[in-house]
Amino acid sequence: MFKKASVLFLTAVMAIFFVWPIFSWGQVDPAKKVELEAQIAAIENEISGLDKELVQIRGRKETLKNEIARLDNEIKRSELTIKGLNLSVRQTENNIALRVESIKEAEIKVSKQKSSLSEYMRAIYKRDDLSLVEVLLVKNDLSQFFQEVSAMETVQENINQSLDDLRLLKDQLQKEKDELEEKREELLSLRALAQIQKQNVNSQKTQKNQVLKLTQGQESNYQKLIQNKRRDIAAIRSQIQYLGKSGVSAEDAVKYAELAAKRTGIRTAFLLGLLEVETGRRYEEGVITAGNHTGSGNWKTDLYQCYINLGKPSSAEKQKNAFFQITGKLGYNPDDRPVSRKPNYGCGGAMGPAQFLPSTWLLFEDKVADLTGHNPPDPWQVEDAFTAAALYLADAGAKAKTQNAELRAAKAYISGSPNCKQYICNFYSREVLRIAALIEPNL
Repeated sequence: MFKKASVLFLTAVMAIFFVWPIFSWGQVDPAKKVELEAQIAAIENEISGLDKELVQIRGRKETLKNEIARLDNEIKRSELTIKGLNLSVRQTENNIALRVESIKEAEIKVSKQKSSLSEYMRAIYKRDDLSLVEVLLVKNDLSQFFQEVSAMETVQENINQSLDDLRLLKDQLQKEKDELEEKREELLSLRALAQIQKQNVNSQKTQKNQVLKLTQGQESNYQKLIQNKRRDIAAIRSQIQYLGKSGVSAEDAVKYAELAAKRTGIRTAFLLGLLEVETGRRYEEGVITAGNHTGSGNWKTDLYQCYINLGKPSSAEKQKNAFFQITGKLGYNPDDRPVSRKPNYGCGGAMGPAQFLPSTWLLFEDKVADLTGHNPPDPWQVEDAFTAAALYLADAGAKAKTQNAELRAAKAYISGSPNCKQYICNFYSREVLRIAALIEPNL
């Protein structure tokens, strides 16, 4: 039988447990954190300065001196970007480690709280074996009897509150796990984008050497080189290497990007730049394989079962139903239709060259059909996929065709928010515009 003192003690213990913060984020060296953030901010400022210089250089007369200056700035910019990405990787790795630790702590607290509740419940059940009349007969003092009844009611109330708090803790734990997956995705994206930049540096250095070799350092030779400049598919091909690796030819990329851009009111170069960066990111993450922009995964394991394993049955059903709806309209066997495979974070299941998840594709399906005349449209076909991507960007504000509007649209494409402040969003959007600026003169 519970004594009043015991009840009050247990009540106090429970109060202390639930007032104490559920997740501990201590363990971070504030000085190192601030230093890392300052270094990243400094690099971003320097890159912004180089971007302004590049805009000025591109606006000048086409001379050999200006072209070499442009290439030198591009190389310096890419090298700075790699440095910034590596710092951001370190920052994200630290955040992941902290989040993993906090999840472990939370799981321990969940386990302890379950044990405590079990003990409380067993004590209550034992106490409930006696009726109030029997308790009254046992007690000699009537006031002692009422004190005991009041104490037991308090414990029962605390148990109810504990159950509510336990449910809240479970929800918060799930949120922590979801955010951990997002951090892992961010980490792999940063690493993939850093790899893209390394290739960019090599490409720019090669281009500089070729210009110097062809012109022999003479302005007159450079002017002859650019005199009859027309659409340069070879140059564009070198600027959209990842689209080419994924199986979309430069000719098709330009053709369908122009169609999609014209239909939606955005810039062709901007659309190509975004698709190149997005494809490169996916390619380096292993989601897209060489020569296969359709992916190498299967909806059952890489999409549906993945969400189930993450404890998201509603998302699993939503994506499955959307996928079946899309393949059903197109007459495809869903079991044979390729999607992106599950990466080391999150889930796969994205479709075609623009890598749309099934539920997102359905949001644009009717608009794509209206523009292309393909009803139903096919996310695995280049024209329909490029049009869907262009529609997304247009809806995100890219129709304004200003630098700020396009930066915001690119941020929305990678993160879902045009106001994203994370380093990866800033880098991604600037990289899209950088490649777009390289492509524009060759269209």
